Amino acid sequence: MVTELYEHATPDTSGDVSVGPQLPSDDDAAFEGQLDSDGWRYNDEPLQWLFGTEGRGKLVMHAIQAVADGDPIFENKSALAKSADVSRHSVHRHIEELEDLNIYERKGGDGTHIRHRPNENSRVVAALFQANHEVLEYVDTEL
Repeated sequence: MVTELYEHATPDTSGDVSVGPQLPSDDDAAFEGQLDSDGWRYNDEPLQWLFGTEGRGKLVMHAIQAVADGDPIFENKSALAKSADVSRHSVHRHIEELEDLNIYERKGGDGTHIRHRPNENSRVVAALFQANHEVLEYVDTEL
């Protein structure tokens, strides 16, 4: 069953928060509303940023579903775009950020043979899957 995938997941207590864009400290208040080199808006919450564009949101949901289904496969950018129901431009625009967050992983090194797939070992994907499942369970029982 899908919910069993992350049944024994435990939070990372190593304190390593170096993956992906970081929220600024109070010292960075002067930069509020500005973009850093990764496109992070300092006044956005992480999930707001992650789902802030339709293309990036669909790529994230595709990763969650592919891992939940147990069949994340390596695809080129065109195939990934089709699988996630986004434009190829959206894949080009967002894939590196999603790799930085360990939502996707890359295989290959030169520009013509690079493939991407949802990362089934990603803590971010596991947490988003669990959150999605909890909301769905609430909607099914409460509404």
